[in-house]
Amino acid sequence: MPNTLPLPHTTTHEAAAAVQRGTSSETRALCAVVAAGLTLHGRRGLVYGPVDLTVPVGGMLIVQGAQGAGRSSLLLTLAGRMVPDHAADLERAAKQG
Repeated sequence: MPNTLPLPHTTTHEAAAAVQRGTSSETRALCAVVAAGLTLHGRRGLVYGPVDLTVPVGGMLIVQGAQGAGRSSLLLTLAGRMVPDHAADLERAAKQG
């Protein structure tokens, strides 16, 4: 099951690859969040990861997993409230308004 909704005139994978290559700001504007190899370790070991995902602007992400799987930690990381092991692997769109 895909983790994002399709982007207009491009696929999610194409948009993610373009953002990771550092291409135009127009392509970056299509993605609200891009993460590649996102991981988080805690005192007891791996919390989540590696996670690869692309969420287009206006898209929706559904996070599903068992209790203790790291869902809340992943969402807090994507929101900027937690720091992943490799911060360079996560890119968020600027806030609008």
